[in-house]
Amino acid sequence: VWGWGENSSGQIGDNMNTNRDHPVQVLGSQNGVLDVGTYLPETISMNEDEIKYVTFSLSDAQGGTFTLTTTSNGIPPVESFYFTCDQAQGETITVSLSANESILLTLCLTPSPDQYGTDEVSVIVTGDIEGTVTETADIAIANQGDTPSLNIAYAWSEMDSQVTEHLRDIAYVDTNHAYVGGDADTLLQWVDNTWIYMEHSYAGVIKGIWAVDPYAIYLVGDDNFRIEYNGVTWMEAGFVTGNYDIYDVWGAGWTLFTVGESGDILTRNPNWSRMTSNTFEQLNGIYGNSDDDIYAVGNWGTIMHYTAAMWSSMTITTSENLNSVWCDESTALIVGENGAIFQYAGGLWNPMTASTSEHLNGIWGSASDNVYAVGNNGVILHYDGIQWTSIDSLVTDNLLAIDGTADGNLMVCGENGTILHYGPVNHVAGMNAASDPFVLTITDIDQVEMTVTVTFSNTDLLTDTCFQIEGTQGAEYTYNNLTDNPTPLELVITPLTGVSGESLITLTVTDAFGLTVVKKFT
Repeated sequence: VWGWGENSSGQIGDNMNTNRDHPVQVLGSQNGVLDVGTYLPETISMNEDEIKYVTFSLSDAQGGTFTLTTTSNGIPPVESFYFTCDQAQGETITVSLSANESILLTLCLTPSPDQYGTDEVSVIVTGDIEGTVTETADIAIANQGDTPSLNIAYAWSEMDSQVTEHLRDIAYVDTNHAYVGGDADTLLQWVDNTWIYMEHSYAGVIKGIWAVDPYAIYLVGDDNFRIEYNGVTWMEAGFVTGNYDIYDVWGAGWTLFTVGESGDILTRNPNWSRMTSNTFEQLNGIYGNSDDDIYAVGNWGTIMHYTAAMWSSMTITTSENLNSVWCDESTALIVGENGAIFQYAGGLWNPMTASTSEHLNGIWGSASDNVYAVGNNGVILHYDGIQWTSIDSLVTDNLLAIDGTADGNLMVCGENGTILHYGPVNHVAGMNAASDPFVLTITDIDQVEMTVTVTFSNTDLLTDTCFQIEGTQGAEYTYNNLTDNPTPLELVITPLTGVSGESLITLTVTDAFGLTVVKKFT
């Protein structure tokens, strides 16, 4: 409480002076109580396997020494709370404040293992002369496996690479970042929906690419060629003797593995060194489920498996050259020449039936029931966990490699500069006309309220009012998914009058637990 006025106007005073002609704070009122939670949110969302750090402030008009503790009354509970600040850390801490001083604290929350639901945390502060202060926040502990799904129409399309060189490998990091390399030192980067040439320090054929993230890229090729990109410059990788050609590279985090000529296998962890491969056959492809569960495949039916710090050969009933491998924690699949496909199950490599005899050069999957293989003469095959089916690829060029993202987007590269994309259907609308409806199918196992948000890259073409979801104008829509069979939503886009152009559209669905799914199209 503050008072202000002239001497004759009955000003407010303090216990030492009256009729003061400057503002006086009356201590001991409720404004003197600790101010807790300036930055403490009302709702905290976290995954069941996530440790959450929440920063908040603590201040008091009078100052003093204060004790902070927490309680939780939800089921399941948060397993542990831990405070940290400049003065102290622990499950219960004591801090000292000067008058009107404000300090920042961090509350670390660790949920109970493998449990999720709704909880509530209270930060309790004692020590103020006015009593105890309690600040409460609801906690939504989310099961990461319950992330909502968003489905819109996907299709294959041919991309303009602007080159004619054979493209031999591709790294599809996310919808905004991809890299493809090939003959004549060609390296292309996907930027702003366009493939552009990327300068680097190598003159030769790029045969393998691996991306740890958009700013950590590794290239391999002939004569033991290895260079790495740190987001700013390209650098030669660490020296290893020998000039073996390298055909592929794969990584588990920052630990990398390469395979190549005469059974040569190199690893980086963190320095480069040569491994004992226990084979002299040419190795063409490598992929793993972890840094202790890796497969390498090569000529004459060669399969090598790495586990317990050792490479060992595996038996397979073929002498075909094997070109590429993909695996997850439940299965592994290999493709090779003359339509060869094998799956590892029950301790055996079992041949699979596919409707092609073309050489198969690349394989990638987002799950064991969603795997794609590519090969000569434009062959693309899809495996749904039961059978392989053929897909029209739009081209007849030999396809050499494939990579994808967790949300189902794919990129394929091949001879003569071929790059294919599989993703949300790009849509063309006439000037001054509304688009055909985009049908959005949204599901969430928790059947909770969700928020659909639309963002866009071209502000000259679109504004928030250009979008209608289920007839509601605006770029945000609240969707109540309370049934097992949710009704699809319709999104209609009407560009600004008299304007033409192109825009990247990003759809984000967020559920009540803070879990999100994102889809993009143009």
